[in-house]
Amino acid sequence: HQALCYGAGAQVRSSDLITQIHQHLGDTAHAGTADTNHVNTPNAALSEIRLLELSGAQVTSSGLAGIAVLTGLRCLDLRGTDVSATVVDALVSLNSLEWLHVGSTAIGTLSRQRLKRKLPRLTIATEANDPIPPADGPEYEHQRLQRRLSDLGMLP
Repeated sequence: HQALCYGAGAQVRSSDLITQIHQHLGDTAHAGTADTNHVNTPNAALSEIRLLELSGAQVTSSGLAGIAVLTGLRCLDLRGTDVSATVVDALVSLNSLEWLHVGSTAIGTLSRQRLKRKLPRLTIATEANDPIPPADGPEYEHQRLQRRLSDLGMLP
């Protein structure tokens, strides 16, 4: 499983995020840091990405247009980016998405409500100090289980 972080100031040009991820995955595979037994091709590696942290990166809604290929994405941090409500069209196709941070973006209340209708398990964070949950591991699985039990009415 992979976690990718593009820090503040990183530039993600229009419709270029997936290309940049492909390049990143290719670079790590050649550097010997990718698990080549587990991830054989860049396309397979895209489905292994669980967390994408873009807070403060120079990314726009059009730069995220191809995000639907990240079929295993669970956590996405968009705080402080230039994304707008138009990104919702791409995000609703991410069925595995469970956590999204949209603080300091142009994604308003109506767009967040639309996301919640399409992805009912999604937690949407908006506060600057909301932490990014781990995309894997026992703590993450425990949080997922608690959310699921709560959804089923088995927890208060």
